[in-house]
Amino acid sequence: MTIHLAIDADRNTWNTYIDSHSEAPPLARYEWRHILERAYRVPTYFFIAEDERGGVKGVCATYVTKPWGGRPILYSMRFGLLADDDA
Repeated sequence: MTIHLAIDADRNTWNTYIDSHSEAPPLARYEWRHILERAYRVPTYFFIAEDERGGVKGVCATYVTKPWGGRPILYSMRFGLLADDDA
């Protein structure tokens, strides 16, 4: 299993995986990354987990906020974690 940060070139891969899960809401689509970055000005980190053959086994959408005077905190978006494999 490998995990890597998704880039814009992974948008179709991400959305195809999301679309294959009927329980995944529209909030899980890759386009929300740009909404968060532009509207809320927060850095985002979208992760893709793949098996040895390159098949997507899970995705996790996260963003970082920094409270006043505090350390940055990584949050998962609501419905941001979707996985087919316990690993």
